[in-house]
Amino acid sequence: MPLGDLLALGSQIRADDTPQVLLHEVAETLRRVAACPRVYVRLRNIDTDALEAAAFAGVAPELEARLRAEAVPPGAYPALLRAECRVSNSFLLPAGTALPAPADTAAVQGAAVLLVPLRGRGERLIGVVYLVLADDLPAIDPTAALVIEAIARQAAMAVENVRLAERSARLLANEQLLAALGRDVSATLELTVILERTIERVVAAFGSGVLALLDAPATMVIVAAAPGAAHLRGARFSFDQGMIGWVARHGRPFFANQVAATPDVAPPDPAAQAAIAVPLLSGGQVIGALTVGAARPDAFTYEDVDLLEAIAAQVSGPITSARLYAEAQGLAAQVQRRAEQLAVLNTIARSASTSLDQEVSLPEV
Repeated sequence: MPLGDLLALGSQIRADDTPQVLLHEVAETLRRVAACPRVYVRLRNIDTDALEAAAFAGVAPELEARLRAEAVPPGAYPALLRAECRVSNSFLLPAGTALPAPADTAAVQGAAVLLVPLRGRGERLIGVVYLVLADDLPAIDPTAALVIEAIARQAAMAVENVRLAERSARLLANEQLLAALGRDVSATLELTVILERTIERVVAAFGSGVLALLDAPATMVIVAAAPGAAHLRGARFSFDQGMIGWVARHGRPFFANQVAATPDVAPPDPAAQAAIAVPLLSGGQVIGALTVGAARPDAFTYEDVDLLEAIAAQVSGPITSARLYAEAQGLAAQVQRRAEQLAVLNTIARSASTSLDQEVSLPEV
């Protein structure tokens, strides 16, 4: 990307841009501008706040993999961004400076490194650019630092705008999903239809889904599941068993992006490495649970928890109404059968009475 375009980056967002794509272009350009052997960018994860390696220039693939695997907590940076290291609004760390993650140390290879903060709205730290300086260039020219910082400011603005656009798109998609689900479940009193429509929408949003309902005191039974989890239908869970039981017992969501870390609260699908479970509530009482899972860890965000809770709130009322309707229909059928039985008995009684009357009157003839 030409330097002039980078300096206007914040206002030139394409529909297919992602933070990673934008930052990759920034890293490549900064590598040329500063004549650095290696440049990479750590970007704040909006869910965990950790700074994760997101873009690279001149970094070997194996080192890139290490950097991606090692996130850095934001609290590690105040010790690095010290006043005595300041160059303009960046920070030049001398060769041999200890860095927060072993992968950073491997990437820098003992050289001097210029840390350029990426700051979003309100001067919030949203990322850090690492420029590893060449051995014959242990310092950075202040004028070059100003150009680098101008590019970094535009990059930060662009990342914020892309993330805002992505969030807006997700919120719109979620609203559309909830509206469609509301139409689906409000148009029928058939419980099986409501369960099928719910699972269809959950699978469309998350790629998986299992729905359990309260079947007996302190017992949940899976009544609907995604096609890939059909074998789980009919499985029963007590309130002290697994993730479904935990949610039923506590009446609140359970979110595990590392299922292996919570073996006592296992999701219904043993293949899941990340999972969310939320309760179905009606009248303040737990009537069921809705769970989703993923085959890889760290697959979900708190936005996903919010969406699954919204889906649960959307369908809990219709499920309760459908179950009450089914009970009423069952009672009506029982009353109808009883009425039919009474009618038969009345007919038999009238026939018997007529026969007796005839037997009494015949001798008098």
